[in-house]
Amino acid sequence: MIKFPIFEPLLVWILSTKFLTFGLYTRAAVAGLLFAVLTLPFTNFRLGVSNQAMASSPFKAILPTMARDIAYSLGRAALPAMIIAHYSSRAHRLTASSPEVLFGAVAGACLLAAPFNELRDRQLSKSHAAHFMPLRSMFFAVIRSLLQAESLVLGYRYAPDAVRAVVDGASHWKLSKGIMAQWKVAPDVEFWALAGAVSVVVLLSCVIKQKLRKMWRSQPDLLKEMLLEN
Repeated sequence: MIKFPIFEPLLVWILSTKFLTFGLYTRAAVAGLLFAVLTLPFTNFRLGVSNQAMASSPFKAILPTMARDIAYSLGRAALPAMIIAHYSSRAHRLTASSPEVLFGAVAGACLLAAPFNELRDRQLSKSHAAHFMPLRSMFFAVIRSLLQAESLVLGYRYAPDAVRAVVDGASHWKLSKGIMAQWKVAPDVEFWALAGAVSVVVLLSCVIKQKLRKMWRSQPDLLKEMLLEN
């Protein structure tokens, strides 16, 4: 819910912006670093809610997380050109947006980042380190990579249609029509940016709900007084 909606527009913007004068790979590394720092508190909170054994502070395991996301970003930046150079021909011209290229780049980038993801899990959970099985981890890394690549290919395929449907449906309201008129970026980036905003809102709602639940269990009288005062 977090990775695609936030990472995709971030990567596209950093690789194309004129504010940065770095090379391609440095830009990709910056995108991975920013993504790791921005989303780490949310991902750690999500893990803590779903698995108490992995409950942690907001910035625990930050180094392997940054290494994982930087490796993924570098793979996304480097692999498309390699795939195009190896498989493209006069009869079958490939581009960076071709489904075959996107699928291979995402799957390869996920596999590059998989070892750092294992290091992150080991820092977050002692039980994971105690029961580490290399073959099992490699199997699930391949499965996750293929699923993520397929999801992203389908997202880019249907994102323009989804954006057009949202714009057409929102055009009946003057406020939304004015907002959409100022949105002059690529349709697929619009889709991921919109999905990212929704993801952040949902995550913040989950954080607030979890905090209120803990307060209700530990200090119900205090919470009741706060609600009555408001």
